[in-house]
Amino acid sequence: MQSSKIIFLPWYFKFIGVIIMLLSLVIFTIKLNSGISIIDFLKFDTDIQIYSIYAISVLGLFLITFSKERFEDELISHLRIKSLFITTIFHSLFFFVFTFTSLTIQLINFPAIILMNTLFFIYIISFHIQIFLESIKEKNKDNLD
Repeated sequence: MQSSKIIFLPWYFKFIGVIIMLLSLVIFTIKLNSGISIIDFLKFDTDIQIYSIYAISVLGLFLITFSKERFEDELISHLRIKSLFITTIFHSLFFFVFTFTSLTIQLINFPAIILMNTLFFIYIISFHIQIFLESIKEKNKDNLD
């Protein structure tokens, strides 16, 4: 039985994604300095320009998430699966808490695109933390030998 291969973007798309994310952060900072409050970014019925900042950041996070590492191996595949599991747990909790609070308290009402950003963001953070922890394990193992 042949296993299906997931096709990732080439590794250099990660750098393009970082550049796009930095661009969205610059635009976000410019918007905040022009007098728009942070609360305006969390409103459901906000301006289209704010949604465009979210869309740019989703594109950047997408490119970072779905780009290969420079050296892909079984360990990286295992860490991707682990990160996906962690992301699913956190995102489910995040979605449940904010759905429950917006239905009962009506204090939090924000666009669903924020949930999409958190999905990518949590995956990227958990994946790179695991890579860092694995590199520390390898260094400790080498020092013991």
